[in-house]
Amino acid sequence: MPHRELCGIMFGFRLFLVGLLGLPLAGWGQAAAPLTLGQALAQARTSYPTLRARQASVVAATADVRTLRSNYLPQVSVQLQALDGTSNQARGALLGGIGPNVSGVREYTSYQASWASQGMLYIDWPAVTFGRYRADVQRAEASVTQAQADYDQELFTHQVQVADAYLLALSAQKTVALQTANLQRSLALRRIVLAGTRAGIQAGIDSSTANAEAARARLQVLVSRQQAEQQRTRLA
Repeated sequence: MPHRELCGIMFGFRLFLVGLLGLPLAGWGQAAAPLTLGQALAQARTSYPTLRARQASVVAATADVRTLRSNYLPQVSVQLQALDGTSNQARGALLGGIGPNVSGVREYTSYQASWASQGMLYIDWPAVTFGRYRADVQRAEASVTQAQADYDQELFTHQVQVADAYLLALSAQKTVALQTANLQRSLALRRIVLAGTRAGIQAGIDSSTANAEAARARLQVLVSRQQAEQQRTRLA
């Protein structure tokens, strides 16, 4: 066998071993179930941090509207007081009346016990606000509209990015399948060429060319798998 042909066969054998070590098994790295575009969009909608923050802003703005409306509702308060002590230090015990008593304390000391109680019910309601209530409600509702618009815009942008990443990952997966089929074709052609060179039917240069084509096909498979993994990582 010519020396050049022998070198070509050994070179191809070394490349074949390197390719076998570099290529993973067929079942490695494959998902348990295929991920559809709708599932990818749904998962991105619920797990993307920016979308969750935008959605929380919408919820907070809606809660502000409810709080603002409740602040302008009538508020009823009940207050009860009880006083038990000596009458000489009980302010207001000397002279009675409906209004506040500012007469002071007794001028003489008395140890007679005194007990008093008071109950009060009052209603606080800003019935007349001169348009402030309506303006505050409109401002709060405008904040809700703005927060919802920001969420819709962020959702649209993110969904476009997810769809683009999904289609690129799908294209990369198809490329891996095509390059794998091309590798099988190159290996089959290489076996035929090597058998022909061993039998003396073909020249030794043909075996070197077949080895180079097989090595290039393996390299393309590795590159396509690396690109597919990058696209899956981007999609995740």
